[in-house]
Amino acid sequence: MKTIMKEGICIITPETGQLDITNATTFGSEISKLINGENDYILSLESVNFMDSSGLGKIIELIRLVKEKERKIVLCNIRDAVKVLFTMVNLSQIVSLHASVTDAENFLIG
Repeated sequence: MKTIMKEGICIITPETGQLDITNATTFGSEISKLINGENDYILSLESVNFMDSSGLGKIIELIRLVKEKERKIVLCNIRDAVKVLFTMVNLSQIVSLHASVTDAENFLIG
C-alpha cells in the first residue's frame, strides 16, 4: 500500500489488483493503522480491478473509522468493475466518489 501525505490529506493507494477475501483482512489492518484523527483521507482505487463483499466490507469499515474520528474520506480512480459494485450498494450515499486524486483533493480543500 502506498501512502502520500499532502497538506493534511493522506492519499492511500492499495497496490493490489484485487480486494477480496484473500487479502481484505490484511488490507483492513494495514489501513486502520493510518487513521489517526489528524488527517482527511483519499482512497485511490486505481489499481483495484476486482472487489468482492469482503473488500467492500473493509472499505465501509474504513469510512466508519474515519467518520468516528470526525474526519473526511473520499474515494477516487474507481475502475468500472468496482464502480458497478459501489452502485449496487449505493455507496455514494455515505461517501463522495471522484474521478481523480485532483478532483478528490479539490473537494476536500473545498
